[in-house]
Amino acid sequence: MAGTPCAFPLLLLLLGPPLKGPAPALGYNIDTVHPEVLASNASRNFGYQVLQFKDASIIVGAPGDQNSTGELYQCAVKKGSCQPIPLPASAQTAHLGMSLASSGADAQMIACGSGLSRTCDGNQYLSGICYLFKGHLEQPKEMTPGFEECLKGNVDLVFLFDGSGSMNAEQFKAIKDFMIEVMEKLGNSTIRFAAVQFSLDVKTEFDFNDYERNRNPRELLKEVIHMNKLTETFHAINYVANKVFTPERGAREDVTRVMIIITDGEPTDSGNVNAAKEKNIVRYIIGIGNNFDESQASLTRFASEPTSQFVKVLDSFEKLKGLFSELQAKIYAIEGTWCVAWSVEDTAWQHPLVHALDMHSP
Repeated sequence: MAGTPCAFPLLLLLLGPPLKGPAPALGYNIDTVHPEVLASNASRNFGYQVLQFKDASIIVGAPGDQNSTGELYQCAVKKGSCQPIPLPASAQTAHLGMSLASSGADAQMIACGSGLSRTCDGNQYLSGICYLFKGHLEQPKEMTPGFEECLKGNVDLVFLFDGSGSMNAEQFKAIKDFMIEVMEKLGNSTIRFAAVQFSLDVKTEFDFNDYERNRNPRELLKEVIHMNKLTETFHAINYVANKVFTPERGAREDVTRVMIIITDGEPTDSGNVNAAKEKNIVRYIIGIGNNFDESQASLTRFASEPTSQFVKVLDSFEKLKGLFSELQAKIYAIEGTWCVAWSVEDTAWQHPLVHALDMHSP
């Protein structure tokens, strides 16, 4: 040791720091002197994930990069060898092998990777793909939890928003911010928007033609002034049906028509919504605050049927900030158009090994 001053620090590195008092071992349980090299010719990401499978082998994930497909290996440590696990010809996911999990009870293994992308009407959707293997690691079952299937369609959507005096300036701004959020996040789609404010009077803030000329919602809504009067909701709905969903206002033929009505109180007028029904306008109602009777009868009169799916009541204006995802799902589900996502109840999500990936993922 005297002639090699670096040997002592190296020895400490391999054995670990000195322990105080009696110790059952002098070092770590890693053999750094006689390592086993497995699959030295595999991809550079070989070993990104390692999973003990059954008693005699380990599963090794080797995710690819942008130009190569991820691979899986079954390695026999005692033999010092690894064999690729056969995958379906369709398995072209670059990041396959980033997550591994197993179930010892029934000898199943699941391997997942991200990077399964689809373009739906100008929007990019990224989800994962998984392969579920039985004990012999042959003929895996392909699963795509969270997959977005694109069945695109066209939608003309009008925001009909309350400008009555029962809300203050901050609450009115919350409605504007919500409309801006929705339009910005869906700006790359074939949805076309218009916005109408109502109170005692009704005003088209911008129509479909305006939106085609300028798709910046902040600019389209920057001149909006709070009307601050009554709540003539029936009149406003009929105005939108008869005056906004028209070719002159840029409304298209053979598209789905949607009206999103945002209000904080009971209507101060009476009437019906027959004009909207006749034009097959889908009507979603967002009621905000505590100004509605317990039955919410007035809101259900405005809504499409079944009303339980087309009425949403929020107890505060703050809740608008978290409503986008739910509203997006509603729009996408209209008549089976747009991007229809698999629900959480899908069997792929229910599989226990999918849940186990949460614990095994890096």
